[in-house]
Amino acid sequence: MISLLLPLSPFLFLLLLPSTIPFLRPLHLPTSAPSTLWSTNGNTDEYSPEEIAKTIQAADLERAEGVKQYRATAASSAASKKVLNEQLARDYLAKQKLAKQSAESPLPPPPPPLPTSPFPRGGAQTQTRPRPRPLVTLCGSGPGDPSLLTVAAHKLLTTPSNFVISDRLVPPSITALIAGPSRTARKAPGCAEDAQEEIYAWIEEGVRKGWDVVRLKIGDPYVFGRGGEEMLRIEEMFGKNNEVDFEVVPGVSAALAAPLMAGIPVTHRGASNRLIICTGYGLNATHPDSNHDIIYHPEQTLVFVMAVGRLSEIASNLISMGNYPHHTPVAVIEKAGWGAKQRTFRGDLASIAEIAKENKVVAPSTIVVGDVVNVLNS
Repeated sequence: MISLLLPLSPFLFLLLLPSTIPFLRPLHLPTSAPSTLWSTNGNTDEYSPEEIAKTIQAADLERAEGVKQYRATAASSAASKKVLNEQLARDYLAKQKLAKQSAESPLPPPPPPLPTSPFPRGGAQTQTRPRPRPLVTLCGSGPGDPSLLTVAAHKLLTTPSNFVISDRLVPPSITALIAGPSRTARKAPGCAEDAQEEIYAWIEEGVRKGWDVVRLKIGDPYVFGRGGEEMLRIEEMFGKNNEVDFEVVPGVSAALAAPLMAGIPVTHRGASNRLIICTGYGLNATHPDSNHDIIYHPEQTLVFVMAVGRLSEIASNLISMGNYPHHTPVAVIEKAGWGAKQRTFRGDLASIAEIAKENKVVAPSTIVVGDVVNVLNS
């Protein structure tokens, strides 16, 4: 019998081998899916191919979602940084232009004249005419918003051959448009007259060097902007010998635009049928409310410009000399048209000075007195 089995012994050994060696045993996976990929004993022998595939698929989805969120966050962060950098660049350029002074920036000679057409409406032929006399322009910049500039004002500011002279009341968002050389007078309480003389000296310098000069003013040049005084002085300087040409470009006056931007109509049927526009700083430091010049009327609107420094005095005089009730509504609009810097404060004649002081209101500001202050605010 043994002799018969000996030839078959190699085959018997192969049949018994899997049962004696563990890693050659058949793989038995559980039918129920466990909660995690790895078991507590560290083996993966207990998991089916289906559940392993599901786990891998879930991990892939989670990873893809993470990549998507990261890309979205990175894009948002990059966009935010770009906006911030652009804003910082605009602010820097505006401040650089605003800081130009005569000592730091000598006025260069003007550019050569451009070829012009001999025909009024243009034509095929062009010729270079002799440069005309310098042009001095009084230009209104409106209440402060660049979008409220007139087309003529925008053209003057963006022409490189114009020498622009402004003052501190013109906001950086407008002076940033200036393409040619510019200077800014530091008009401030106590030194306004010195700054005005500096402006005249700059105008003369620009004319003598052959530049077209633009005197840029806030609001409208002829509405409490000393535009008439400046024009008379310029005529005195150059007019006798016809050395220059003159031009005036009107602007949107802050006396009307500032209340509008604060939601205050200066006239309104049933609330105001008359409008008085006043200045807080007239010739020889006078102002119209100090000598019974303004008498109370229930349907009357008062608008004061360049007066925030005298707000307390004006309110007191309107009550004591103008017979205005203490509870007459008052609004102060600071930096109208300056975007986020615009602020509006409301009160009455008895409280508005203290409100302005607490909130540190500064020029340029417009003061509105009358029932129109609250006609749309309720």
